[in-house]
Amino acid sequence: MPDAVVQAQSHLALLLTSMSCGVGHIAGGYEKVLRQGLRGLIEEAQRRLHAVPRADARLSGKRHFYRAVIIACRAAVAFARRYSDLARGLAEIERRPERRRELERVAGICLRVPELPARSFYEALQSFWFVHLIIQIESNGHSISPGTIRSVHVPLLPARHGSRSAGSPL
Repeated sequence: MPDAVVQAQSHLALLLTSMSCGVGHIAGGYEKVLRQGLRGLIEEAQRRLHAVPRADARLSGKRHFYRAVIIACRAAVAFARRYSDLARGLAEIERRPERRRELERVAGICLRVPELPARSFYEALQSFWFVHLIIQIESNGHSISPGTIRSVHVPLLPARHGSRSAGSPL
């Protein structure tokens, strides 16, 4: 950062709010995660990374970006798996059969998404929530939008008249 900017910020003449977090005002690409899963994004980033010529130093930024995508997606998968482990552990000690089944279902869903494409309404909802939560955590919750509800969520809702149940494929 130029010295003039550092000095202006130190005197509060200029305040750079994005120094410790993202600026926000973004909407995540939830639809792509729901369709491909993070594994699909990882595979896409790996293909693109391998296509970038190593001999061209000017393209090192692209290589760094694709590596970062792979690292971030793998971390998001690990994040979701911790919730799966927690739900499974709670299910093991739960005495009420109905609640135990709910926790086992949650554990199974969290084990699958967001790594893999969502197959049901519940998987889609959980996958969306994990991705949204991770974006919020990374950005300190600054101006992150879930997007237009109609375009993001309506296609995932089960049909009202029984043609698709909450647990059926998308």
